[in-house]
Amino acid sequence: MSSSKRPPVELGDDNATQVATTHVETDAAGHIAEPFLRAMAQGELEELQRELVMAHLVSCALCREKSSAMGLESTVRAMPSTMRVTAPQRVPPKDPLIGQQAGEYQILATLDEGAMGVVYRGVQPVIGKPVAIKVMQHEFARDPENSHRLVAEARAVNAIGHPNIVDVFSFGTLPDGRQYLVMELLTGKNLRHAGREDRLTLTDSVDILSQVAAALAGAHAAGVVHRDLKPSNVFIGRRLGLLQVKVLDFGVAKGLNRVITNVATQPGLMIGTAGYMAPEQILGLQVGPPADVYALGCVAYWLLSREEVFSSESDNTLFQLHLHSPPPPLTSKVQVPSTLAALVEAMLAKEAHARPSAEEVHQRLNRLLASMRQGPAVKNPNEVPTLPPAAPAPKEPQLAAPTLPEMQAVMVTPEARDGVARRVATVPPPPGEGEDTLRPPVVRAPGLWRWVGLGLLAGALALLAVFIASRR
Repeated sequence: MSSSKRPPVELGDDNATQVATTHVETDAAGHIAEPFLRAMAQGELEELQRELVMAHLVSCALCREKSSAMGLESTVRAMPSTMRVTAPQRVPPKDPLIGQQAGEYQILATLDEGAMGVVYRGVQPVIGKPVAIKVMQHEFARDPENSHRLVAEARAVNAIGHPNIVDVFSFGTLPDGRQYLVMELLTGKNLRHAGREDRLTLTDSVDILSQVAAALAGAHAAGVVHRDLKPSNVFIGRRLGLLQVKVLDFGVAKGLNRVITNVATQPGLMIGTAGYMAPEQILGLQVGPPADVYALGCVAYWLLSREEVFSSESDNTLFQLHLHSPPPPLTSKVQVPSTLAALVEAMLAKEAHARPSAEEVHQRLNRLLASMRQGPAVKNPNEVPTLPPAAPAPKEPQLAAPTLPEMQAVMVTPEARDGVARRVATVPPPPGEGEDTLRPPVVRAPGLWRWVGLGLLAGALALLAVFIASRR
């Protein structure tokens, strides 16, 4: 912020604890300092600071014009505030639109308020469908260019029709002459808030970037360039436990094949947000899909490292850095896969033709995401472990015909059957075991006694033959 000391604009009554800590810097004339307006556009102000800035913009036309020039348009950026503390003298009157109809939709409550517009919660009373209704502020609705932006957003979104882009259901004009959009109601946070407040994992970050790239690829295929992609224009929610990403605010979008807006189409005009503008945008050159890819590279760099590609309080300095200075390597800020760091570096190429297309970015991020989710082979902790297969039993050695000393160690056991004896030999105990250790006998194969039996049988047959011959 500014280095000079300026009197703070404080919020709350004298007994409020927020008074001592919450302030917004102003210049000598009492106008909001530009760094605070820029911080509000990027979603970096605390809730009470944001309330102070909004309260000042309601009563200061000069600051509203300055904020409009800086691109502080309203978007469906955050969940409704659960705590709104305002000074008694600054409490605005009740919004007359609350309870009124916007076409077939009923306006119920204020969701969010920006310098250029207000977003309300609404409902289709017949079927009960909740919606968000975006209405221009009175001061800006009188400018035809601002009205064109709302029309351009409706045209661009409907020309694309992508699930990662906020849907627009209806467009119309209120009785007081202000135009409005009816959009799907989102629940969650913008990426600026989610990246700062939530514990997003690396896998979550890659998932978010992949979905944003898919939205840009769909827009480019439909002939639409966003031209103002930044974290506050990316909305993060969850559905059925999965991340759901929506790209917002196509109010300054450009049609490649047809005119969808009259806003800033003249050559030499810059449009976008400082810090997320491609070099060709800064130079006022022809802007195409590569400009969105560059902005996505800036978003990716910030999301992964929580640092901007380049930082400066001066827009002119930022422009010069984006035009001429190479970005600091992402790996010097955070540990990420080399393939991801290389992709971000390619998106931040100075030359538009050197950047990958949004579709290529989407495919490469999807492949990386699949590999990250698969990960190394890890055993399921709930899986019942299985034992390794048992080693095969050793084959019993074949016994050779016994010698005479061996036969002395042979005995015929009572369990012998069919005239076949079993050979039982004692095995000496292993070292360390006592002699009284009981060990089971080792049963050897009965090959010896088979031969003895056959010999005896042959002898008996021979004697029988001799006996018969002698009788004759």
